[in-house]
Amino acid sequence: EGDEYKTEMFPVKGNVIENIRINSLDASIREGNERASVSKIGGIARRFAELELGKKIIEKLEKGDVVVLDGSLKTMVKGEDEYMKSLFDKAEESGIIISSLAKTSKILSSKGGCVASQLNLAKEGCWYYELDDESNYGVDIARLNKNSNHVFEFNISKKELKEEVLSMLAANSNDAVFPGY
Repeated sequence: EGDEYKTEMFPVKGNVIENIRINSLDASIREGNERASVSKIGGIARRFAELELGKKIIEKLEKGDVVVLDGSLKTMVKGEDEYMKSLFDKAEESGIIISSLAKTSKILSSKGGCVASQLNLAKEGCWYYELDDESNYGVDIARLNKNSNHVFEFNISKKELKEEVLSMLAANSNDAVFPGY
């Protein structure tokens, strides 16, 4: 118990997720040899809650609809894979497509550079670049607006629908303050 952080949720309307306990010494969240900082725990609890909320949203959608999560479909933290699997199972049984858009990417090239930054400098206009990835949802780097200075990491549960979903996202990526998002 001394090494655990316990979250307490204060829902505005309805409870999306129960309080969770997170071991601050867990290797998936530890910072070097130090225990995870308490500030990191809020982000983890938020992510778990978003994945649970995604399941509730799916109940209100129609077959073929698309859910776009903030961040990646990759799981990094102990316990996150259980929430993600539950979301994917719910989406599969409902015929819903799960995708994600991450504003940052830590994918490195074979020479150690940031792939997203290198592609952003090399390509103009709207585009996507498919990276070699053996996961079930693929990894792409995409620029969704020709006026954007930003590129995103994109994942999708149904690879065969990637171009269609990216087209829909690009058509809606015209925010005046943050073009491309």
